[in-house]
Amino acid sequence: MFIEKPSIFDQNCVYLGRAYDFYEIPKEYKFLEAYFKTKVQSRFLSYYLCMGSYQCFAEHTGSIASRVFCFKMAKKCDCLLAAFRKAQSDMDLDVISSLHDKKYELPKNLYP
Repeated sequence: MFIEKPSIFDQNCVYLGRAYDFYEIPKEYKFLEAYFKTKVQSRFLSYYLCMGSYQCFAEHTGSIASRVFCFKMAKKCDCLLAAFRKAQSDMDLDVISSLHDKKYELPKNLYP
């Protein structure tokens, strides 16, 4: 996982303050919003980037989401972030532009 996972204490403070509801996605990751279109998906993205985990997404946000849904969305986010970071380190502008244009193809075997 690429996202720095906060400690349990920090996660509880974030939960109590509902910081994930007002979390501003960093500029460099704004391209992810194109891949998470529905309201639940965009809410998941904010929650996942803020908390670093999806374990309590349904309980904290009150959204109706199964564990399978959360797992798939987390894998999708991790895959896109991995591709972005690899393209940045390799200075591969084609991949970066395809990510920003939503033309990046996710691997077929992404979900087990």
